[in-house]
Amino acid sequence: MLHKNVKLLLFFHEPGTCGDAVIKILDNSMFNGKKIVATHEFAVDKNGRASPQLRDEYKDLLDDPSMVEQHADVGKDMTIIQKWIDHAEAKNEILVLRLCEHWQTVVNIQNTIKNTFTITMEVPKNMHQCVLKNRHKTIADVPYVNDKNFEKLKTTDNKKALAFLYTKMLASGEGVSFNDKVDDYTQAEYLCSIEHLHTENFISRLSTELGIITSRIALDFHTNWLDRQSPLYKFNLTKNLGFRECFGFNSKSPHSDQNFELDWLDKSFLLYYQKTKKLPLTSKVNTTADTINYLQSINLK
Repeated sequence: MLHKNVKLLLFFHEPGTCGDAVIKILDNSMFNGKKIVATHEFAVDKNGRASPQLRDEYKDLLDDPSMVEQHADVGKDMTIIQKWIDHAEAKNEILVLRLCEHWQTVVNIQNTIKNTFTITMEVPKNMHQCVLKNRHKTIADVPYVNDKNFEKLKTTDNKKALAFLYTKMLASGEGVSFNDKVDDYTQAEYLCSIEHLHTENFISRLSTELGIITSRIALDFHTNWLDRQSPLYKFNLTKNLGFRECFGFNSKSPHSDQNFELDWLDKSFLLYYQKTKKLPLTSKVNTTADTINYLQSINLK
């Protein structure tokens, strides 16, 4: 639960861990008679991504807005943070500061400013592929998805299109493994579960565990956000170990026997799994059921 005298929530998350969605949910909630307000506002795009934008009222407090143009720059200047806290306190608000890239920035703020409460995302190994998929699916950040060659190949040769995407994905810098930047989880006071975030009861759980009252806007936002997330992490589709190793899985999601189409990134992860495990390649896998049947046919159960 939040501390009674908290005035600043430090929310650290890495790209792809869905932290922006949680910050949006926290925004406009209430705690101890005060409104919780984030420094950034968010909108969900067609890919299910909550895209951040620094609010004008906080940007206007800066002598030079370019000081926080890069997400990694937010939180480095204690003078700016104190200005933002004072602005929020004058309005009887608790500030949520969005932080990413460097965990040391969190520690520096903890050591300098009193009455902070630190939150970060809890990402178990079985959800690493979910994070990586989130990173790769953000079209604005991955220009090769809009590459004319890729678009042309999709209409003429699916195998070449997949090979093109796969090669670019491996070379993109996002990689195929999750590199955790949180140095010491004991320095965080609340671990927000990415698994529970992908379930319908997340708002209720978050409200209870933090002792906050969330808004109807938050509930609607989460419903809209969840609708746009991959079914591979909203549902538990199989206990097949090969499937789970390839795509990851959400241990908190409800079981479902539904069959879903694999998108291009899913197929890229499958291709990576086949290559690293030296499994036979096949072009006939287009759905989750196809994948399970394929893995069972080669005795991966």
